[in-house]
Parts: sequence; C-alpha cells; structure tokens
Amino acid sequence: MIRFKNVPEFVKKLKAAMVNMEREANQVYRGFVTATFHRVLTETPQWSGNAVANWNVSLNSPDWTVNYTLKEAAAPDRSARRLLQHKWDTPYGPAVSKGDPRGIMMSVRRAKDKLVSVTIHDRVHICNAAENLKHESYIQYLEDNPNNFLRPVNQPGHMVERVTNSALSFGLLTEPQQQALRGLAPGQLNNSGFGL
Repeated sequence: MIRFKNVPEFVKKLKAAMVNMEREANQVYRGFVTATFHRVLTETPQWSGNAVANWNVSLNSPDWTVNYTLKEAAAPDRSARRLLQHKWDTPYGPAVSKGDPRGIMMSVRRAKDKLVSVTIHDRVHICNAAENLKHESYIQYLEDNPNNFLRPVNQPGHMVERVTNSALSFGLLTEPQQQALRGLAPGQLNNSGFGL
C-alpha cells in the first residue's frame, strides 16, 4: 500500500504553481499580441495616415469602427500648405510614409487598454474598416494589389500576409523570447519594430 503524506499542502502548492503559470502565460501572450499589433501598424503603407489610424484591437469579437479623427486633426491653414504642395499630398496635409507616428499613435492609444488586459482566455481580433475612395476595404485592396501603386517608401506590400507569416513562424518560444514578451507593454516599441 502506498500512503501520501501532506496531500493538502501538496494540493495548495500545486494550485499556487498553476496560478503562476497562468499569470506568466498571460504576460507572454499579451506581449505577443502587442508585438504583432505593432508590426501591423509599422508595416501599413501610409498616405494620409487614415489606414494605419483605423487598426483596432478587440477581445472576443471584431471591432469594425472607423476612426475619423485624422481628418479633424489636419491643420486648418491650408493656404500655407498650397505653396509646398507635392503630387503625393493628401486633402489633410503632406503625404506621410510607412512608420509615420501620427496615425500609429492614434491606434496605439485606442488599443492600449485592451492590450494590457489580454489573457490567454481571450480571442484577439485585429481589424481595420478603413475604405478607399471607391468605398472598398482599403487594407484588402492593398493586400490584393501590393506594389502596383505604392510609393517606394511604402513598399513592400502584403503587410498583413507578412505579419501573419512572421507571427506563425514563432512556433515554440525560447526562454529569452518569453522573457522579452513578458515585459512588453504598449508604447515601449519604436518604429524599428520588436525583433524576436
């Protein structure tokens, strides 16, 4: 016959270990989602900044809202801008390029609370409802027609495909990668990205 001693204490330690494991798993998952979101933002081609400003993070159901604040943020004095107009300029101001922080920061500010609350029990959705001038999904249009009209500063195209392939290539994370993700918070990433 086998006898187990201190079973209640063993169960208590096991429960504590499970809580720690879930906490650490949440931190790694949260960091992974944050790094993936940041990569989508920095890889999105920009002209006016509206496409990148419309990336949304939502938990357990998609968020297809459109953010129009970029239009409202445009400088009211258009006369000075006319003197410096370039063929790539937008109705809201000078054309911007992939990685420009104005639209990126709008998305980051909107997503920050969701990113810090992600748990392993959440299904995370990263969505964009921006439309082009023909009222088509702008992001889908960019994915379907990657380099036929993108300015050189916005190439290469296929940003969603490239980010998805990068995220899928993570596989099993090494301990240093887990450590890096565990401590990651929104706003700590710069435009050079987050290398794992």
